[in-house]
Amino acid sequence: MLNLRERFVVDAAGHPVEVVLPIESYRQLLAWLAETGPGVPGDEPLAEWRKGFREAMARAGYSSRQQIVDLTREIKREVAGERSDHK
Repeated sequence: MLNLRERFVVDAAGHPVEVVLPIESYRQLLAWLAETGPGVPGDEPLAEWRKGFREAMARAGYSSRQQIVDLTREIKREVAGERSDHK
């Protein structure tokens, strides 16, 4: 298991924009990536995951890119609403 101890740099609105890692955490992350694979485009496990994800979204009624974008926006609005309710 990775113990990254990351720190976040936030913008004026408080949104995270960068991650800072101690060098040892960075080395752990590189070692983990070397063991598990980078998960970059063209990597077969990632391609299989994407295919499965798209199929699951289509079964749920989200078969186009625009439908998925709209769903993502709706979820972001809901999360923002929940955050404002807890302030």
